[in-house]
Amino acid sequence: TKQLSLIMDTGASVTVVHRNSVESLTPSLRKGVDAVVADGSIVNTQTIRFDRIEIGPYRAKNIVSTVLDYQGGAGQSNGLLGMDFLFQAKYKLDKENRTIIWNPERYAKYQERLKVLDKQEQQLRNDEVAPAELQTE
Repeated sequence: TKQLSLIMDTGASVTVVHRNSVESLTPSLRKGVDAVVADGSIVNTQTIRFDRIEIGPYRAKNIVSTVLDYQGGAGQSNGLLGMDFLFQAKYKLDKENRTIIWNPERYAKYQERLKVLDKQEQQLRNDEVAPAELQTE
């Protein structure tokens, strides 16, 4: 098991992992195809079969991904999450908060429930600070 940090890339047709990020798994790599990368250059690739990939609430089994040598600088990602996975998932991009919302229907239900709970909490706070009734004899 290994946790990887992948960049969501809707321009990537397949999920790509950097070779150095999976070497500790002692993978059985197979010859891949030559691929054209974002800068237009052609690179040799290999493929790896993962038993499973889990992202957000989604789990895919027996996924074949592309492996390539990382050519960039000191990046913080281990590869690209491509459309081969993203086509299977329901998600929404929250651009304002720079967040991926997995399963947006469920998220919307939880957001509505949170609003109800916030109103209830506010009502309880208002009840606590209401002035005490004055009693006269």
